[in-house]
Amino acid sequence: MYPESPFFTVEELPKDFIRPGTERRSIRLGEVQFMFISFDRPTVSPPHDHLWDSIIYVDQGAFEVTVGGQKRRLTHGDGTVVPAGVLHTLTTGPGSRLIEVWYPVKRENA
Repeated sequence: MYPESPFFTVEELPKDFIRPGTERRSIRLGEVQFMFISFDRPTVSPPHDHLWDSIIYVDQGAFEVTVGGQKRRLTHGDGTVVPAGVLHTLTTGPGSRLIEVWYPVKRENA
């Protein structure tokens, strides 16, 4: 899936809701997926891992992140990398937004 135009604004990207209070907008180019994920309430993700590598950047607010047993509070301008297969979890506050990049993109049913 390639975008119709080489330009975009976040607000124009298609959105979906991961869970109540969590909105995701994303764009994909080849094997890379770039996502803007907003949280309007505190959210806790259970410990999980993925088949893809992930880079997470905090755009707004604050997050408590645990990656491979290492825990840290991240605020605007901070980020983390999560290699494929590494257990991680994320706790958010209201009004938080992160930018996440996946490589390679998630395959359906993966």
